[in-house]
Amino acid sequence: MLLSSASALDTIPLTSHVRNIVSTYFRYVTLSHRWGRFEPLLRDIEGRVVYKLAPTNGLLKLQSFCLTSCQHGYLWAWSDTCCIDKESSAEVQEAIGSMFSWYKQSALTMVHLADISNTGALGSSVWFKRGWTLQELLAPDNMLFFRQDWSLYKDGISNHKQNDTMH
Repeated sequence: MLLSSASALDTIPLTSHVRNIVSTYFRYVTLSHRWGRFEPLLRDIEGRVVYKLAPTNGLLKLQSFCLTSCQHGYLWAWSDTCCIDKESSAEVQEAIGSMFSWYKQSALTMVHLADISNTGALGSSVWFKRGWTLQELLAPDNMLFFRQDWSLYKDGISNHKQNDTMH
């Protein structure tokens, strides 16, 4: 698709066209959440189809995150629990140093509030009491908050970070 659509363009429009197609295809969503028990690690999912694994608590969250990302039109999803090889201390150190950048460069950050039901108040979530919350709140341009059942915190909002009712 990229080659056939680009062949009719001149050099300058071609460069812009290629950047647009590539950035659209490779946009990714990051998951911001409070770690729970039995979070899936890289070794738990590597080489496996996530949806075919038994839905334990942490794996159900990952499956729901991936499904919700797809429903919002994204092909790529990044979760710190299973995208970092925690058995490699060098990789863990590099990941910690680059977390802000991961969130900043994401097209969307989905915040899962595991302790907020339909009646829960956003500000009472334990998500706000974590050590990483500030950077995960500041870094991304686009954020959506989801309740424990993965329903959108306030329906009809496309970016909670820029919505006046969220402040």
